[in-house]
Amino acid sequence: MRDHWYCTRPADLSGLAALAARDDVDDGSALVVAGGARFELASARETVGTVSGSGEIALLGRSPALTVAGTEGNEPFSGIVSGDGTLVVAGGTLALRGADLRGLSRVVVESGATLAGTALFGIGAPEIDVAPGGTCSLRQAADFTLIVLR
Repeated sequence: MRDHWYCTRPADLSGLAALAARDDVDDGSALVVAGGARFELASARETVGTVSGSGEIALLGRSPALTVAGTEGNEPFSGIVSGDGTLVVAGGTLALRGADLRGLSRVVVESGATLAGTALFGIGAPEIDVAPGGTCSLRQAADFTLIVLR
């Protein structure tokens, strides 16, 4: 299933949306990934205004990147972000509320941008790069216990 989402309304995903080409979603769009929905970005780079919802964002293939430009008015994202790609926070604030980042490779917070809230970390947590002038204030969303079997 492929659809186009442009400026005037949020990209509200209630099923599966797989994007293989660059710029399928307008750069200023609000990307809302509803609970149970999966947004797949395969080997592409995509920029959106904001990200919210409780679904899954999968960055698959060769070096995909989802850039959140940080336009105002976004609700927190509480879903899963996974894959071999990079989540880039380029401006404004990307708010997370219990988001699961354990399967994501890398997060980049650029100068003037903020990544804040709570997230699940632990084994498989992403590398987080914060540029000078960027802010990362994430907290562990829940306690976890690591059991080592010998």
